[in-house]
Amino acid sequence: MSSTPIGYQFLFNNPFDPGYVADFALSTEGFDVGGFSFEEFFAFYQNDDEAHTIVGYGATLTGIPVPSQTDPVDDVYVFPLEFGNSHAGYSEWDVEIPGIGYYQLKQDRVYEVEGWGTITTPYDSFEALKVRTEIEANDSVYVDLIGQGFTFDRASIQYTWLSLDEGVPVLTITENLGLTTTIQYKDEEENPDFVEDLPALQGVTVYPSITRDIVNLKGVDPTMELTIFSAEGRLVSSRIATSQVSLSDYGAGYYLIYLRQGNASICTRVLVTP
Repeated sequence: MSSTPIGYQFLFNNPFDPGYVADFALSTEGFDVGGFSFEEFFAFYQNDDEAHTIVGYGATLTGIPVPSQTDPVDDVYVFPLEFGNSHAGYSEWDVEIPGIGYYQLKQDRVYEVEGWGTITTPYDSFEALKVRTEIEANDSVYVDLIGQGFTFDRASIQYTWLSLDEGVPVLTITENLGLTTTIQYKDEEENPDFVEDLPALQGVTVYPSITRDIVNLKGVDPTMELTIFSAEGRLVSSRIATSQVSLSDYGAGYYLIYLRQGNASICTRVLVTP
């Protein structure tokens, strides 16, 4: 917590609001959704004997740090966590920036502990529980500049292998629209929070995030494969990557553009306006 922006610590380290006091925060590079760029993204976690939860997020939007609590808190795991256990939870996260816009995330999380045994990763072997988590989310975005709002659904499945006293999952596999998009495993014992990703394509940019027609793919070459899926998981297109893709014939909705080159991959979501 001490390494997060001071403004976040007032919200997530307040002894008068114990339900939202975070034990630690994890940072990522951020993401784009509906024309908003969430940079320097932080997720704030609380651990106790009852549950492992996400109590809020913080991100920088157009240079403004914006922290906000989840309501209710997002139950990642409820303890005890044993083979055969399952749990369903719901949470919301709202961000409003006057003069810029509004974003709301509604999320259902359902998990089941579906296996146990020995898992071997490139780092080591562990006795672990295997947890399958389904996440169904709804994003709502309103942009003041264009006076228009959007809402769309997305879903993902995450498999995690948890081993006692290891601090972080020893292996995590994430699927979006039936495709494996991320594989992470615990690496160095000296730094238990470090995970190693499958390599991502370097120097590839996909823009704009909102369009009725052309999507530009900067940095691609003919050695890359391009696949496009609809939000329902329907295959829309599969071909060699080019510098531009037209979405005008696909209709309004939410699409996943999947680029691949050998073992390296990158995924970018595109919202096509009505």
